[in-house]
Amino acid sequence: MNACKDRIGKSQDIYDIPKVILWSAPRCVSTAFERSIRELEGIKVYHELYTSAAYLGEERFYPRYNEKTVPNSKFSDVRLQLESTVIGYKGIFAKEHAYAVPETRRKDALPDGYRHTFLIRMPRKSVTSLCRATPKTDDPGWPTVYDGEIGICELFELFKFIGDSTGETPLVIDADDLLNDPATMMKKYCDCVGFEFKESMLHWEAGPVDDWDYEGDWYGTVINSTGLSKPSQREEAEPDVSTLPQHVQDLIQQAEPCYQAMYKLRMKP
Repeated sequence: MNACKDRIGKSQDIYDIPKVILWSAPRCVSTAFERSIRELEGIKVYHELYTSAAYLGEERFYPRYNEKTVPNSKFSDVRLQLESTVIGYKGIFAKEHAYAVPETRRKDALPDGYRHTFLIRMPRKSVTSLCRATPKTDDPGWPTVYDGEIGICELFELFKFIGDSTGETPLVIDADDLLNDPATMMKKYCDCVGFEFKESMLHWEAGPVDDWDYEGDWYGTVINSTGLSKPSQREEAEPDVSTLPQHVQDLIQQAEPCYQAMYKLRMKP
């Protein structure tokens, strides 16, 4: 079915506004996508609440930050926060990693009233980028990457779950399509989810964002960026994965069918 079929209308009151989640995997340009959405006035943005619960909450299941705990960040707390009424906003946007909500928690943790959308990227690019970024961080919690943090197969499983639950094919955007034609893709996305597209979404001032309180190494590129732009010839080329450990090459190969299944259903420019 058409992912834009029941697009939320424009004439809504403060209690009936577009609510959208963008699900992705690491290194899929999702933070830059969020940065673009932040240029829209009147949109409440939530940054990786489920991811914080998965790493820092009382119910965490990734043992990276055992010395840190964020109170009131159980999965049920995240759902309550996303479902809470916000006054004075035209819409809500949440950016998340699909691997942060395990299968056993989907039914209880996912909020009601949201449009679920998906951002994908070629595994060769996303996984290579993840492997490059991990050794650079000075945080002792990141000596390596857990298999599940590749995130692409988990993204596909959530994609299927949402489709089965709603009876509709969720909206999918590919990162290469987005970067090659930002204006067209962001406008189509906004039209589908009920946000009002503005040209200002394509450009912004470089600098940090208050909600991004994780390690700077993960956010360096987007913090120093000034907008969505077409990648260079080097960035656009498929990376050579032959130099990666065989284990990582195997993970890329395992992720490829999941990526291709969503890619076939993506929103085209």
